[in-house]
Amino acid sequence: MSKTDGNIRFRTHFGKTVCDELHTEDWNGAASFKMIRAGALGLYYKQMFRRYFIPYSEICRIYKQVQIIPVDDSPPYEHYRIIMEGSEGRIAEIMFGEGFMDRTEDNDTADHLLETLRHIESAQHIRIGYDEDSAPPSRKSIWRRT
Repeated sequence: MSKTDGNIRFRTHFGKTVCDELHTEDWNGAASFKMIRAGALGLYYKQMFRRYFIPYSEICRIYKQVQIIPVDDSPPYEHYRIIMEGSEGRIAEIMFGEGFMDRTEDNDTADHLLETLRHIESAQHIRIGYDEDSAPPSRKSIWRRT
């Protein structure tokens, strides 16, 4: 969370740093969806102590992934992720919901983010949803994608 001259420092997925007034204003005015913010320039998210920026021009596809983990004698846990893919493959995987108390809220938040991207002019080229070709890795849990 370092700041320089009042501007927020963002890291890109290539490891470069962006720190200017334009991105800081876009971050502050972006719509918030738990861990992810949708601005006019791109998507922002936080992991640990860093803020990341992914411009819409680098995102080819975005979709929601839900991992359901069965638990004996308890309701299953659900992990919600937003997956972003670029021309070179997966750019980011952001987990923004975990647990069984707020699963409806997490699902609605993910759906609302994807629907919001449909209405942002600079994100019109992004394919929303997944291909059958991008099958999840085989694990002992159950995966759903939308």
